[in-house]
Amino acid sequence: MPFGKPMVERRLDAKLHLTILTRNESKPDLQGCKTYGATLKAVDYDSVGFIAAALEGIGASVSVLGNQHKEALPIDLAKATKKADVKIYVPSEFGTPSLYSSSRVLGSLVPIL
Repeated sequence: MPFGKPMVERRLDAKLHLTILTRNESKPDLQGCKTYGATLKAVDYDSVGFIAAALEGIGASVSVLGNQHKEALPIDLAKATKKADVKIYVPSEFGTPSLYSSSRVLGSLVPIL
């Protein structure tokens, strides 16, 4: 989690409530986050419904996906965020080019499906 780790550390330093969605909540890299009060939720990223259930009650979602994921995952995250009624969603592609992007414009905003 090269970009995600510093973001997590800053949020925990600021004593903000943080929920981390992960494929494997027992990953050694994440155990320190639990120590500082973060909630870890294991999710099946192949299921929009499963992701949405994990996002219930969350006010803002910041995606820190790398570029090693299935092509549809960013769209599935956006759909799950909308389904869970999350008010603020910042996709990982905002401001940086994505391997799967057909747009060459950096920071393009698109409506959540």
